[in-house]
Amino acid sequence: MPPLPVNVWQNCDLCWQKIIRVINKTISSKVKFDKAQITICLVNDKDICQLNLAYLGKQEPTDVLSFDITDKKRNKDYLVADIVISTDASIKNARTYRTS
Repeated sequence: MPPLPVNVWQNCDLCWQKIIRVINKTISSKVKFDKAQITICLVNDKDICQLNLAYLGKQEPTDVLSFDITDKKRNKDYLVADIVISTDASIKNARTYRTS
């Protein structure tokens, strides 16, 4: 099943075709699962800083956090994961490293 994009940030201009292409490429080349359910959450630096502190003990923003929440005892062939992306950090990094 292809990813279903939902833009909850109406003021954030996203290229969903590019995002879906990157996700599919990553899943097909890196992930050794028959099926995957991946949630992508776009947040600001303040929100990702709180998550980074809560889960990694670092009181600073980061660009991406990922969480593998697969129930490995019940489903070894099915990946369930959350990816949290800071749009603030992503924009800063894109400008710093001259990428899009």
